[in-house]
Amino acid sequence: FCTCALEGEDPELCAEAASNFSQAVGKASQAALRSSSSASACAMFASLLRHPEETCRKRVVDEAQKNLDAAQLLRVIGQGVGGKDTLRRWSASVNLLQVVRLLVSKAEALERLRANDGFRLAVEAWKQGSQVAELAQECCALMLQLAPQNARAAAAAGAGECALTSWQRCVATDVGLRTSLVQGFAEVSLLCMPYLQERPQVLSRLACESLRSLVSCGSAPVILALLKVLTKISQDIKSAPSLFNLGLPELLLAVLGQDNLSSDALMRRMAAEVLVKTISFAVAGVGRQAPAPALCPVPMGSFRFKEPRLPRATDSWQAELLSKRPPQPTLDPATCASALKRRLETWKFRAVAPFRVNPCEGP
Repeated sequence: FCTCALEGEDPELCAEAASNFSQAVGKASQAALRSSSSASACAMFASLLRHPEETCRKRVVDEAQKNLDAAQLLRVIGQGVGGKDTLRRWSASVNLLQVVRLLVSKAEALERLRANDGFRLAVEAWKQGSQVAELAQECCALMLQLAPQNARAAAAAGAGECALTSWQRCVATDVGLRTSLVQGFAEVSLLCMPYLQERPQVLSRLACESLRSLVSCGSAPVILALLKVLTKISQDIKSAPSLFNLGLPELLLAVLGQDNLSSDALMRRMAAEVLVKTISFAVAGVGRQAPAPALCPVPMGSFRFKEPRLPRATDSWQAELLSKRPPQPTLDPATCASALKRRLETWKFRAVAPFRVNPCEGP
């Protein structure tokens, strides 16, 4: 039915195919759901929802949102749709997750899925294929649809742990897919972070490694998502030494050196804020651990205080004239980023200079 509807370009036939698919999913046995034909049906129905003709596509979407239940489709994924063949199973799961995401684009379906234990069902589907990049991407997108104003429920269901697990397993994908994956993982982790009992130590390493690999080729949204995660992590003074050892200050300076990234004022502000917090907290921690320096006795009469020499009236008048300059025009973003980078590099060098090992003394 889905094949004929896709080829026939008839809106009524497309609506009938959507109705038949919803009835088949509701009545199918577990053995039928695990067959190869179920995986083919899921693929064809997902294609039907993306019909090239707008009238057919709208008719299919309306019929699907009327008859299909998103929670039921997530339970079908948990029952092993597609069978034991790994590729077929993950393909069928990804297609059904795309259908679920389309269904919950309607507010009524979204609230119904939240009420029907949707967070737990989505996390269970995610856990089954946390190592599959496409499935993890769909689960991230679905969790972000469910989570607004319900972040505590998402964290309680285990969305944060799933995001970190997939983040560790799916980093070796191609650059285009990795960019969207990292952005989704970072946004889900940031959403669940305030409600985790203990902040995962691996999150700092994953964020820094992702920033290092994407700083030269990643888009602004994914870099901004990583900076938001690092901003949240850098608020904890205990995490500053690990962030410093991971090379975060150099990565943030590299962000300011990219023209496509540093043109955004928010990006510059967040990069500078994280860099200053990381170095300040790290230096403060080292300063507390270091022993107090021994004070050398100063003999009496070693210093002779001289009366300050006041500037001449002519010099004061010239300095006042020079200070009364006309207002300067606002600099372009590239100039602002370059100046900010130079200032931060100078400040970083001065801040960590007292803690460098003297080359003459050895490490």
